[in-house]
Amino acid sequence: MPPTGTSTRLGATSGFASVVGRAGVVLFHYDAAADRLRLSGPVASLGLDGLGARAGVAALARFMTADSAAALLALRTPRPSGAPVRLDLATLSGRFSAWRGAWLDSGTECAGVVMPAAMAVADRPADGGGSERRERDALTGLLTRAGFLQALAVRLSAATRLRVVVGDVARVRRMNEALGYALTDKVLAALAERLRITFGDEALPARVGDNTFAVVVPGDDPDAAQRMAAAMERPMQLDELTLHPTLETGAAAPDPGDAPGPQDILRRAEAALGHAKIAARSRLSASSADAPHDSLTRLTLEDDLRGALARGQIEPFYQPVIRLCDGRLSGFEALARWRHPRRGLIPPDDFMPLVSETGLMAEFGLFMVGAAARQVALWRANARMPADLFVSVNLTTADLERTSVVQDVALLIRQHALPPGVLKIEITEGEVMRDPDRAAILLADLQAAGATLSLDDFGMGYSSLSWLARLPISTLKIDRYFVRTMNGNEGSAKIVRTVVALAQDFGLDVIAEGVETAEAAGALMALGCQYGQGFGYAPPLCAEEAEVYAIERTLAGPAPLTDRPPPSGAAPQGVL
Repeated sequence: MPPTGTSTRLGATSGFASVVGRAGVVLFHYDAAADRLRLSGPVASLGLDGLGARAGVAALARFMTADSAAALLALRTPRPSGAPVRLDLATLSGRFSAWRGAWLDSGTECAGVVMPAAMAVADRPADGGGSERRERDALTGLLTRAGFLQALAVRLSAATRLRVVVGDVARVRRMNEALGYALTDKVLAALAERLRITFGDEALPARVGDNTFAVVVPGDDPDAAQRMAAAMERPMQLDELTLHPTLETGAAAPDPGDAPGPQDILRRAEAALGHAKIAARSRLSASSADAPHDSLTRLTLEDDLRGALARGQIEPFYQPVIRLCDGRLSGFEALARWRHPRRGLIPPDDFMPLVSETGLMAEFGLFMVGAAARQVALWRANARMPADLFVSVNLTTADLERTSVVQDVALLIRQHALPPGVLKIEITEGEVMRDPDRAAILLADLQAAGATLSLDDFGMGYSSLSWLARLPISTLKIDRYFVRTMNGNEGSAKIVRTVVALAQDFGLDVIAEGVETAEAAGALMALGCQYGQGFGYAPPLCAEEAEVYAIERTLAGPAPLTDRPPPSGAAPQGVL
């Protein structure tokens, strides 16, 4: 390390003498001529414990993100004596550190301290005295809302092009409950550092709310919101847990000839953020309220969930669909289950809300359609299986919003040589009625690709008869609630009768979900309902069990019906 005289001069130059000796602080000394970096202190706390004691900056750069590596490698160029060293670096594992120091008298060596990014906040220079400190957030060192508005006013007065982006970090309350406030604060400080590094010195980053960040980006950058989300949503390692932050963003820019005040332009960006939140909430599963309430369990499951598809842990189960008049097996509905390595078989109620919240619903939907197409193709190749067997699979709002959904389904049908009608696509009545015009076009395209279409959960009160006539559907599915309660609830019985009558008038098939007793099956058949599925016939089965069930029905005849309600906590039918 540098001699005592130089060290004293370093402290006066950098303003960071007060941090030396604190827990978590590392001292550094770098000789650019020899490319030799020495670190002294608890390097493991910074995620650098794999670095040799006298490695060069090139070795250290391998631990860093691309931007941080480039900034670090710039140290190999000597600077004049007294020039400051100020680096904000991010490791590939999600650790953030602040390097503060100065170049020494030799001009080829620099020295200083390395500390966790959040620790650097308290020691930032405060050129404006007390007012400057009040305009800086104590946790992150970013501008406060008041400071942000003041700085934005200056930028607006300069009449330069700019864009304001606001991002809200989701599920912070859950992090507080699961991790505690201290660790959650570290996460927020690390996210602030990501924001600062992403947009550089010309931007104005700020923390404008407890969980809300903002940045003024110079110029007209239409991708600024995506850049913010991409940077802040990178996985973050926190002890043994990998966190996956999620962000909703909104952006606004002054129109040409417009002269908004700073509060106006921030309000516009926050309004755009509000619209993004509403759109995100509309995509959440209706069963979110039934998900596990333990916050740490949810965070851990979320971490596991992101790799579950790649690890082959998500498995389609298949529930038989039976023709009521003769007990003949007609097809299966594919339903997702998660075979967790530690928790066993997890039902959809416990993980589908997380799929929605983490933005994985479209990926899950595509996986389930692909798995169902492959499985029914294998079954059709088995001479012992029913020749006209179909498999249905659910598509969600997220699937319908994918621009490639029709091409994906068409490709799967071609790849597996499936005749028209073998692959059934189910969408809920509510999803169709979000945008009926677009849904009608999309469903017609799916039908042209070779899929047949079912309207799921029909009877929940959304559709009009005019739309029912325009949609290219072949089947209505009655929600299991009405089937299970029609015997003792006159309202449910009327809905079941009405749906069956409507289907007959429109020439559609009807599948009743939740058939659990022979009495229910008989009542449905008397009304003219053609098909039923439910625990009375069979629960959802793994692919091997479903194949055995189908072969037994071919050899042994009608499917037996046992009065059997679903087990407590069983997943609802129609969940992926």
